[in-house]
Amino acid sequence: MECFSYIITRDHGFAPNPFHGYCTLATCKPMIREKAKIGDWIVGFASRSFEERKIIYIMNVSEKINFEDYWHDIRFQIKKPNMKASVVKAYGDNIYYKDLEINKWIQVDSHHSYDEGIVNPINYENDTKSEFVLISDNFYYFGKKPIIVPPEINIEKLIIKRGNTRVKDEMQFMPLIEWIRSRWRQNYIYNDPAKFDKVVRYSGK
Repeated sequence: MECFSYIITRDHGFAPNPFHGYCTLATCKPMIREKAKIGDWIVGFASRSFEERKIIYIMNVSEKINFEDYWHDIRFQIKKPNMKASVVKAYGDNIYYKDLEINKWIQVDSHHSYDEGIVNPINYENDTKSEFVLISDNFYYFGKKPIIVPPEINIEKLIIKRGNTRVKDEMQFMPLIEWIRSRWRQNYIYNDPAKFDKVVRYSGK
């Protein structure tokens, strides 16, 4: 078991997407999506504009599938985006499927595309560096009110300086997991994402 951590600079409810009973990481963070295994933990820290010990979400990977399986899985049809519907629907993260004739991933109209579904090559290139989607039915999402981890919980190895952090020693992150389990209900969205007031698209820059 390992733990991957990173800083979330744009919390829209897209990556991760905590809605409809599953927390999913289907875009961005290609290294984490490629390397993480079932049973691993993912921790998303608030950006440096907050204290570094603030956590937006934490998820335990229960499944790992590719874009194509995610696209066709009946459970995740509700995570396909509709940019003209509710904010929750607009930020759906099920946005890639395989065109078998050209053997290429297709990016649909979404937070990661341009207007009218025109492909955003920056987001496309980054997202498709890994074809895997991480799925969790054991997660805690705190959104715009990230929780503060007290100093007595030693998570210094997880604190982000840049990029991603990958910790393989369970003794260094299990106290955090146990602390969260003892205080919060799993599979629960405690607050809306920080940037959830309107639908926007991400340029990739």
